[in-house]
Amino acid sequence: KGIDSEAFKSQIKNKGRYIGVLGSGMENIYPPENKPYVDEIIENGAFISQRLVNERADQQSLRNRNRISAELSIGSIFIEGTYKSGTLWQYKYSKAANRLNFYLEPKNWDHENSYICKMIKEDGGIQINNDLSNVEEIIDLCHPKADLKEG
Repeated sequence: KGIDSEAFKSQIKNKGRYIGVLGSGMENIYPPENKPYVDEIIENGAFISQRLVNERADQQSLRNRNRISAELSIGSIFIEGTYKSGTLWQYKYSKAANRLNFYLEPKNWDHENSYICKMIKEDGGIQINNDLSNVEEIIDLCHPKADLKEG
């Protein structure tokens, strides 16, 4: 819930574009805490959903959302997740789509919420340092500069 809200707020603050992939219908935003951001996001972005307008999110629709989100993205950023969390589906779909996978360096690698980050690290994912000292490298990976060769 929190990471989506932060992405919305950042998009609005930085006047960026955002494509929100919903696991619910547009008239039943899940989680409801994100409803206040809908109008602002639509001004310079979009929401998409495979659900009917009034349908609620369920486990399968959230997995479908993760698949669509992974396939539309340059990459996915993982903050935490246990072996049972829905985050695992996002990672599986992102990996299957051959997308970049980033993980925030856990403060405690032994905590159960570090499970997904461990998987991504073992699979060659890209660490985001807690102090963000490598954020420029991360940006370059997501937006490679054009190779401007004369000729």
